[in-house]
Amino acid sequence: MASIKLSKQQVYFIGEGKVQREALEGAVKDAISVANRGKRKHTLVYSPTGLGKSYVFKKILDDNGIPYAVISGKNSLFQIALNLMVYYHLKPKGEIMIILMDDCDMFFTKQDLMNVLKNMIEGEYKLTYNVQVNESQLTPIQKEAYKKCKSKYGKGIEVPCDEFVFMVTTNFMLPFDGQVDKLRKKEGTSSKVEKLESLAAFRSRFRTKDYPMDRNTKWGYLAYILLNTDIVDGIDDNQKTILIDWIWNNWDKMKETNLRTIEKMAEDMEFNPETYRDRWESDYLMFDFNI
Repeated sequence: MASIKLSKQQVYFIGEGKVQREALEGAVKDAISVANRGKRKHTLVYSPTGLGKSYVFKKILDDNGIPYAVISGKNSLFQIALNLMVYYHLKPKGEIMIILMDDCDMFFTKQDLMNVLKNMIEGEYKLTYNVQVNESQLTPIQKEAYKKCKSKYGKGIEVPCDEFVFMVTTNFMLPFDGQVDKLRKKEGTSSKVEKLESLAAFRSRFRTKDYPMDRNTKWGYLAYILLNTDIVDGIDDNQKTILIDWIWNNWDKMKETNLRTIEKMAEDMEFNPETYRDRWESDYLMFDFNI
């Protein structure tokens, strides 16, 4: 297999990707230090999809021996309430627990869901699920937890959240106050302005870390991870360079540009050394309807 050398431009953007990756790792370490001091501080991390935000959180928490629980923001509110209820039940009283809420985009699409999350981190510091719970459908451990968290009104769930520290990841970038002001000047009062204002206000309740990336920086981020971590271990450095160079040249035609895609492409390269390029073109490039 012929060797390949990256261009100066590509090397530059790998350096930019390294800066972004180290900044993300720093944000996670900062969030953990706040949690360990027992303070009620919550962190919200945004970046484009598929860049391994949750992986960074988990790895740093694991490396530091810090216990945590993961809740998927893609679950229903009922399932989230059940999970949090059990964690509250099992957690030693008075002990701070980190909850990694992963992929929480849905919370920012509806006002009622935003209100639920807002109440968890501010206000009454509890998750409220105001729907009758069928206890016969609960597992034994859920039934035990439900005794502690049954709503005082006789239905639903109320989970105290004052001893949880939430670390939230999202692919949805919350707006700044300045963006709201700009839209208000343009449109006056409207439902769109109100929604944007609500999102901006919600943003201020977190220690928010944003990692927006243009095409070149995102490529550099992915390339840096491929070249400098153990995300794939079945191909050598030259093969990794060939892979990221191919992505660089085909970026605008690719169906997906994320770490999972890189892992699959590396597997193609490892197990199909004679045909991997054909596989890449058929599996990862969009069909050109102009041909």
